[in-house]
Amino acid sequence: MMYGHPKMVQKWAKSMKPKATPAQIEQARIMRAAKIAKRIFQQRQLPIFKD
Repeated sequence: MMYGHPKMVQKWAKSMKPKATPAQIEQARIMRAAKIAKRIFQQRQLPIFKD
């Protein structure tokens, strides 16, 4: 890591950040959907485990 002009560092950091590919976006969407589905599933399961 080189320390230079703050503006240059900012520009460098931005250029280093990888662009999200459609596949990555799709994967993130699937992960989010899975997380929501899991939460709903757990909420539905709770009454069964209470008694």
